[in-house]
Amino acid sequence: HVCMLAAMSGKLPSCVDALIGASGVYDIERQFQQEQKLGLNELSPMAPTNGFTAKNFRKYSPMARIKDSLPNILLVHGSADNVVLPESSRDFAEKLGCQLEIIEGVGHQEIVTETCVG
Repeated sequence: HVCMLAAMSGKLPSCVDALIGASGVYDIERQFQQEQKLGLNELSPMAPTNGFTAKNFRKYSPMARIKDSLPNILLVHGSADNVVLPESSRDFAEKLGCQLEIIEGVGHQEIVTETCVG
């Protein structure tokens, strides 16, 4: 999320020519609603770090800040992720026009080990 936010805000160093997003939160307002459904909103840092307001959720959502000039982006997401739904990456990839890989049967916590170690 943070790297994508930096990219969408035009704040990446010029030496960065590609990004990989793994099971990322790209629409904070939607993610906060998902966390409320799961009963995780009291534990999640999502609301406190974003100022508890819908306006700030949109302000800090990469989905709402897409720029024309971006590095190459690959998004990966597990199909079994119930913490950050795969739709987060699907919608973001569609809006960016970037590549998306959905890893079948992989949950939120396993995405890094599954993609790095296999």
